[in-house]
Amino acid sequence: MIKIEIYHDGEFYCARCIDDLDIFSQGKTLDEVVKN
Repeated sequence: MIKIEIYHDGEFYCARCIDDLDIFSQGKTLDEVVKN
């Protein structure tokens, strides 16, 4: 299982892996974050 934290930094939605994997994504909407 991969755990992802999604947050809004004031301008973009960002997603990052909270496990040992180096995963990061961002987008203007939640849909963009998931698509990226």
